[in-house]
Amino acid sequence: MLMVIGDGCWEHRSEAGDPGIDVAVALAAWVAGVDSGALMRDTRGKAHVAAARHLAIYLSHVALGRDLTRLSRAFRRDRASLRHAIRRIEDERDDPAFDQRLSRIEAILLPLRGPAEVAR
Repeated sequence: MLMVIGDGCWEHRSEAGDPGIDVAVALAAWVAGVDSGALMRDTRGKAHVAAARHLAIYLSHVALGRDLTRLSRAFRRDRASLRHAIRRIEDERDDPAFDQRLSRIEAILLPLRGPAEVAR
């Protein structure tokens, strides 16, 4: 989240504790047409919110290279829930149209991948 802190300066306050994950969440929320704050709530929410969260988790893991421990803290979900989200999106990639859209979204996030994640 960006906040004005005075004299027109901006400061980033990360909801997830990781600016890259924040971007993945915002992008997934925008694509799904849901509020990004809903993706970070402790509750599951409606099906379309859960689907957007799954996308954000997948993008954070695959495009940004964040490990499950980091994602577990950021999304406040256990590792089994994270693996379920990732598998769900991977299964959807069998659809060529979905795969093509997801590849474009991943390309947006690749510049945010840190040096440690690129080496993996």
